[in-house]
Amino acid sequence: MFVDEGSTSSETSSKESELLLPDVEAKVLGNEVLIEIHCEKENGIENEILNHLENFHLCVNGISALPFGSSTLGITIIAQMGDAYNMTVNELVKNLRHVLIESHTLICNNIDPF
Repeated sequence: MFVDEGSTSSETSSKESELLLPDVEAKVLGNEVLIEIHCEKENGIENEILNHLENFHLCVNGISALPFGSSTLGITIIAQMGDAYNMTVNELVKNLRHVLIESHTLICNNIDPF
């Protein structure tokens, strides 16, 4: 019998996973930030995130956005802190979650956030 100890799996229903989204994580190394986001697919959400990162004084070096399932998007961003950047990692995560939740709420209420 083969057991892969390097991975885990979890069964989550679609409704349960929606309650967990958006999921935002950030890690800092020197003046670079690695941001990982799992959110619901929405038209223009990548641009909305990039606009806010620019407002936070982060210069995006690379972005990858891939579909995960039929209604979820996995986004990975590498950014460099500008001279005016002054947030903690927790503040960055909190602000990005707020942007994503606000955008989703507007779309659910048929208001175009873009």
